[in-house]
Order: sequence, then C-alpha cells, then structure tokens
Amino acid sequence: MGSRIIGAAAGVAMNGRLVMAEGFGLKRKDSGDAVDADTQFRIGSSTKMLTAAGMLRLVDKGLVDLDAPISRYLPDLRFAAAGAEDRVTVRDLLQHTSGLPDNSVTGEADLYGKPDETAMRRWVLAQGGTLPHNPPGRFWNYSSANYMYAGQIIERVSGLSYQRYMQREVFEPAGMLDTTMVASEVEARGNFAYGHWNDIFHGGLDIWKPSDQDNWARHPTGYAHSTVKDMLRFATLLMDDGGALLSPASARLMTAPLVSVDQRADQYYGFGVFAERYQSLALNRHPGSAWGWMATVDWVPERRFAVVTLTNGFGALYGSATCAIDAWLAPASAPPLGGSCPQRRDRWPGIVGHYEGHSYVGTPMRFDVTTTDGKLFLEVVRADGSHASTAMAQDCGLARDQGPGGFQVDLDGNGAVDTVVTFIADPVEPGVVWMRHRQFVLRAGPMAGMPTEAPTAGPSPSTVPAATRTPEVDRIRIYLPGVRAG
Repeated sequence: MGSRIIGAAAGVAMNGRLVMAEGFGLKRKDSGDAVDADTQFRIGSSTKMLTAAGMLRLVDKGLVDLDAPISRYLPDLRFAAAGAEDRVTVRDLLQHTSGLPDNSVTGEADLYGKPDETAMRRWVLAQGGTLPHNPPGRFWNYSSANYMYAGQIIERVSGLSYQRYMQREVFEPAGMLDTTMVASEVEARGNFAYGHWNDIFHGGLDIWKPSDQDNWARHPTGYAHSTVKDMLRFATLLMDDGGALLSPASARLMTAPLVSVDQRADQYYGFGVFAERYQSLALNRHPGSAWGWMATVDWVPERRFAVVTLTNGFGALYGSATCAIDAWLAPASAPPLGGSCPQRRDRWPGIVGHYEGHSYVGTPMRFDVTTTDGKLFLEVVRADGSHASTAMAQDCGLARDQGPGGFQVDLDGNGAVDTVVTFIADPVEPGVVWMRHRQFVLRAGPMAGMPTEAPTAGPSPSTVPAATRTPEVDRIRIYLPGVRAG
C-alpha cells in the first residue's frame, strides 16, 4: 500500500459467495487502530449507484416515470432558461444527459454542513439562476447535481427524507446492514475510517471524522458510508437480476450500455453504473471519491465476480480490480475496440470556429479554435479581455483513452497542459459542434448559443466522460470533489 494511503479494505465475491475480505493499514494516521474487513468508509460517487437503485424502486412501484419531465415531481423548480425544467427527464438525470451544470460544489463552504433534512429541498429551490449548458439528451456530461435533483424527487414522491428512504427501501432490502447515509450512525457504530485530505484551500493535512464533513444536500451524490462486504452484496444483487431490491428490468437498466461516453470506444453509462470492457470481459463499475476517502466497485456479470476496495488517503486502488480479475478469472487478452490509434485528423477542420458558452457557475466564456500548418490552436478570451493561445495536443494514446474528439490544452497559459477538452458533433442540429468539459460547455455553429427548444428525435447521445480538472478557467476557481468520476 502506497505511503499516500493511510488505510484500506478489500474484498472479492464470486458466484454469490464472499471469498476474501481484509483490512490493511490504519483507520486514522498515527492512531494505531487497524482497519478490518468490517470498517466503514465513505464511498464517494459510488453512492450514485445506490441513489439510482432508490429511484428505480419507485419506478418499479409505478410511482415515477423515467420519461416524465422533472417538473412533474418538482413543480416548484425553475431554471434561468425558461421551461428547461419541462424538457429534462428523470432518465436524463440518472444517465447524465440533462445538460445541467455540475454546480453541486462551488466553494469551500460546500464541503461542510450539519444534519438537515431540508437542505436538499432548499438547494433545489435555489436554482432559479442556474443556466443549462445545452439541451437535454444531446450528450453525456457527468454532473453530480443530477443526482441531487434525483434525490429530491425521491423525497417528494416517497414522503420520506432521502436518508430514511435509502435505509428503508435500499439498504434493508439489499441486506446492506452496515451501510448508511447518516454520519452519526457511523460514529456510534465505532468501526470507521477517518478521511485524510491534503487541504487545497489552506495547506496541510486535514483529518476528518464523518460528521466533520457532512453536507446533506449533497448526500445522493457521494456521502454513503459502507463496507467492502456490503458493496459486494450490492454488486452481486445487480448481477442476479436485482434480487429483493429491483425488478430484473430495472437491474438491467442500471448496468446497460445506454449512453456512449466516448472515452475509450468500449465505455458507456447506464443508470449510475459504467459499462465497459477489460480484455475479453464485460465489466460494470463506478469508482468514487470524496475529500479523504476513495472507493472502487467493479464486477464481471458473466462470471458473477466482484471486487471492492475502499481507502482513506490520497489515492484509490484503481488497479486493484484488474489485478483481482487477472488473478481469479485469467481473461483472454483482447485488442482495444476502435483500434490502437483512433485519431481522426480528417475531422479536425470541422471543429475550427468560434465557441461561446458558460462555466458551471454561469460565467460567460469564449474560445476560438484555429488551424495553422495542420495543427490546432485554442485561443482563450479571459474575463478581463486578455487573450491566451495554446496548442491543442492529441496523440494515439489520448485518442484511444479520451476519444478522437479529446485534446490536451493549457487553459491558464502557464506552459503546462492542465486539462482535456472534448469536441462533439451535435446529434440533432447539423453543423453544431460542442466543446465540453465537466466544468464548462461551449457551442459553435449556426445560431451559436444554448438553444431552448426541446430536442427532436436523433441518434443515441455520445460524448466523453468528465475530463481532467483544471484549477482555474476564465478566472473562475473550480472546487473539485474528487478525481475521475467522483
């Protein structure tokens, strides 16, 4: 275990049976209290799988229609774009095709909170100034805010707080007796891992118990606490057609390759779950990260195999899943889908143009993409009117891992690559191209600007997942809740 990880727990299940669960390291730095197989960790964005299951329980009961507008269940919700709440569906929320910005975290204060069952409702009702990035259904863009709206729908429809609903309707039916959304329950149980985080705001090491960092408005996005055994139970239920938790149809929806995310050619998203491949095997997964805790949850349905790792330091054990799969399943090697170098230089001229849009907090942004001698350049117009130009870099490795529309850029002009932006041809409006990133989306093409009409029928949405983060774009400080898909 690396020096940046304080403690970890790992577990493996196969054919519905727990075959390994073990703790490593410490619950708290310098405490001497060892992690064991039953230690609870915050699981970050792996919580989204649980929230999606909670919503699908309501679908199974006929209480929620996936294709209904969210305004049906949140009639008092308003966005800055008139009628946007009538165009986004529940399905859009669960599969990250809503076009709504990831404004779930906009400052340091959003890290903290106290037990408050009204917090999520107040956050949702405060979105009158929120401007969607793009019409719903056009492409996938990971946004934790989607799951906050979903959590509020769960509360409105069930008549219970999100925390109580999840306990009664998800954790208990799933047999996840050591999983909870409530920090005080974790601390009362006593066997929990402290979070350890290098403070990006003030410097130094922060060590948190669960109640120190507890924003109830954000609970559906990443605040569950669980154990490796419970998360293995959850993955096994999804492999077994939902068990006592979900109908077979809902379990399949969660794990199906519904929306291409155009990172690698094999990567898709269902409802709270990624669907991709590892070598010759189909794989489902959703990693998670919070401030000081990280999780990996991976499973191979065709072999009824699952592996979970939970950590409380500065890294997630992302390689642990593939190591476990290699050791237990010995998959046959397979070439990458799309080839080893899926660059499409012939499409580069099609992304040249003027792009306008806004950041996740609504600040206007303008970029120009130009070409010289067959190379692409991105010119950033800053908030103070100054300009910065950066070459757009892409090699075979980036095209394979981020998709042929992904390019590395230096947005802050300091000479070092700081993020990846992705260009997507609109599946509905001919001639429209989107530049997208988790923290901003811009548009080029006819009638540049965010269209407000409802999207017409078109091909399946296709884009890439949340790109590498940048600390500052257009003088907007971007606070990041974690890494990768967290």
